Amino acid sequence: MCLNAFANYYNDIDYYYQAIEKYQTGLSIDRTCHRLWHAIAATYATLGQLEDDIEPLEKSIRFYSKALDLFSCSFYIFDYALSLAKLGEITQEQQKLEDAIFHFERALNIQKNAIYIHPDWLFHYACTLDMLGDFYEEDFYYLRTIEILSHVLMIDPDFQQVHQRLALAFAHLGELSGEIEHFYRAVHHYRLAIKHDEENDQIILDWALTLINISQHTHDASEADHSYRNAELKLIASAKLGNLQANYHLGCLYSLTGQYEKAMRFMEKAEKCDALPPLDEILQDDWLDGLRNTIDFREFLSHLEKTS
Repeated sequence: MCLNAFANYYNDIDYYYQAIEKYQTGLSIDRTCHRLWHAIAATYATLGQLEDDIEPLEKSIRFYSKALDLFSCSFYIFDYALSLAKLGEITQEQQKLEDAIFHFERALNIQKNAIYIHPDWLFHYACTLDMLGDFYEEDFYYLRTIEILSHVLMIDPDFQQVHQRLALAFAHLGELSGEIEHFYRAVHHYRLAIKHDEENDQIILDWALTLINISQHTHDASEADHSYRNAELKLIASAKLGNLQANYHLGCLYSLTGQYEKAMRFMEKAEKCDALPPLDEILQDDWLDGLRNTIDFREFLSHLEKTS
């Protein structure tokens, strides 16, 4: 436990691996100690989340299963669900997210007062529902996410990331329904989110994408132009803060506004940064329709096909 604390304090993952060794020494003495199985699982889960690495997350799931075989409680079930959700997010596996939802609901059903004393459980449950919405493309998942996150906000108005995740859910609902009002609600929550984390490049990037969506859905030419300019400034700011994906989205924005030379420059920059989405996504991206008709982009696609 002390080695885990050192790892957190010094931001040094070597301490996590040392902690795992000590826990395993404990298991060599008593393999029926559920706390040791859970502790190893939690340490691997931390490593997986810090490094976005599949292998330690898979190990954490195996160790959580061992702990649950010995002692089933709501806290262990929640932690197990959280690792499943993170693994599903990284691997984009629908079944992992489905399994996570099942176990989140198990934990919440066992711990009846969790909706009041564990807002973090509700938060992660809602985030997983939001991710599942991308697979089902049904508004139920986004509406349920918004409902749960609004409850979290009511319980704890200062809960970290809640405005960011509410904004994303409203943006996803807007993309699915085509209703501009959802994008306006998303912008409202991005404004609140950025107040708590002014240099968060991901919030700024997602806010910019919502502004582009507003430009695409509004019937007011002046509003569309203003939203495009605002989105451009935010994407540039996000890129300056180190967000490499901003280059690709700048290419998309310039494609939408007919600035094809600029668009190509940022597409090439995104490739150099290894920040392009998969080729299939590029080919299907509606925001690149204008750019797709240019000779330069067709040559760029040919180059990507050869190197992929």
